[in-house]
Amino acid sequence: MPIIDARFLREFRLKRAWSQEQLANVTGLSARTIVRLENGGRASLETIKALAAGIDVSPSSLTEPVGDAGKPVTDGLVRRITPLTVLPDIIPTLRHYQALGFSLIETEEPGCVGLRAGNTHLILITTDFMSADYDQTTVALLEGRTIPYIYVQSVGVARERFSESATVVEQVTTRAGTIEALMERDHQYLILAEKGGHGRSDQR
Repeated sequence: MPIIDARFLREFRLKRAWSQEQLANVTGLSARTIVRLENGGRASLETIKALAAGIDVSPSSLTEPVGDAGKPVTDGLVRRITPLTVLPDIIPTLRHYQALGFSLIETEEPGCVGLRAGNTHLILITTDFMSADYDQTTVALLEGRTIPYIYVQSVGVARERFSESATVVEQVTTRAGTIEALMERDHQYLILAEKGGHGRSDQR
């Protein structure tokens, strides 16, 4: 059975100043079930559907990804997830987002910029900037793509917990001292990143 994203559920409830009993009433579930789910319990598909319908979110937003070993892929590991777009030239895309109201996060690197709008963050990176840390064939795989950049406590632990059907395309220590592992599964890519203890301040 899927594992409920307990932190998402708890934060959703607390933002609305609901008690666990109120959340139970809204979703038609028992208060005991809500307590169990907020403690990271598993849930049947019927329970997930009832919970999602009651609080008007998608069922997928309530569950954590699970690897082949049945463990959450990143439970207790994820610090943040930011979409990362790799482009030959980031200027046109940067201007597009700024026109929408995104503010620039300075990185002191013209080939790597951050953008923020409220709680939404994005990273734009040039192929030249990425090529300084990654192999050219790896960069070519990602050019024109937007992938999750998942900042974790430990890349090694996250790799072990990931599905066995996922492969490591390349792992590097960047100029900023960040340990990054590009993962691929079914032609879907993501980067696991762990802040290192040396080099310049983390740019991504």
